[in-house]
Amino acid sequence: MGKCRGEILRDGGVGVAQARLLRDVTSEQSEVARLKDAVQAAERAAILARQQADAVSTGHDTARAIFERAGAAIAMLEARREQLHEHEQKAVQKESQARDLRRQIDELRSQLARYAEALEEDLSSGRERVATRTREGVGYEKSFGELMQTLITHLKAKPEVRDLLAEVIQSASLQAPAQRGVESHG
Repeated sequence: MGKCRGEILRDGGVGVAQARLLRDVTSEQSEVARLKDAVQAAERAAILARQQADAVSTGHDTARAIFERAGAAIAMLEARREQLHEHEQKAVQKESQARDLRRQIDELRSQLARYAEALEEDLSSGRERVATRTREGVGYEKSFGELMQTLITHLKAKPEVRDLLAEVIQSASLQAPAQRGVESHG
């Protein structure tokens, strides 16, 4: 296949590799078209050389030159056909690599979609847990306030704790505005 998945990702990602391969495929296809034209021209030259060789029946030197030209034309034709075949194979290979990269891109997209969905579910359940804990905390705070009010009401009448309760209530009333100010700035 050429490059491994790690090399592709390090070089700029699967999409960049796919774009590069598609450019290479286009390049190979244009080279194939150029070589096809060259093969056709070589075929015409080989046919012309054979016709000339078949038509010659005079002079040894002239015949030799014509046969050499015919041999060269045939050799050129074979070389062009070989080049054409090589480039056609390269084009097919690069198209296969591009298809593989498209498949990898689709797999990665679906994997990312699954991850996003799982993260969204985790986020939703986390929000739900936070909301539940917040409601519990508010309930505990309310229960604590009610119990404290009941306790203060019962203890207010007792002379031995009256001074201490007045001090606690005064201290709590001084702290409450300071805490509200901190909460409003946070």
